[in-house]
Amino acid sequence: MERKPPENETKRDSCETDSIRPEDIIHPQYVAAGINAEKVEATVDVTELMGNEIFVYLMSGETSYIARIDPRGHLHTGDKIDMVFNADNIHLFDAEAENQPSLLTAA
Repeated sequence: MERKPPENETKRDSCETDSIRPEDIIHPQYVAAGINAEKVEATVDVTELMGNEIFVYLMSGETSYIARIDPRGHLHTGDKIDMVFNADNIHLFDAEAENQPSLLTAA
């Protein structure tokens, strides 16, 4: 997924990593109106039924994500799916910060 840095952000020479909460990765059939939706092609690695929700472990290229979805989603290991990320809630971090990653941009 391509994201432009904010206009006031300068290019950094550090290692950047993104982060998104599981509840901000949405099954495409259950996308709420009004979110800044960004489709991400992924493969289902593992599903974990938790009762009223399913944790879905996804792989997109070399990157892994965990989604928390509605149990009506019916995803299975090996499924390829265009999951929807709420792009307003993606955070970019400097992974080379000394003590803990520092937030570069936030929604």
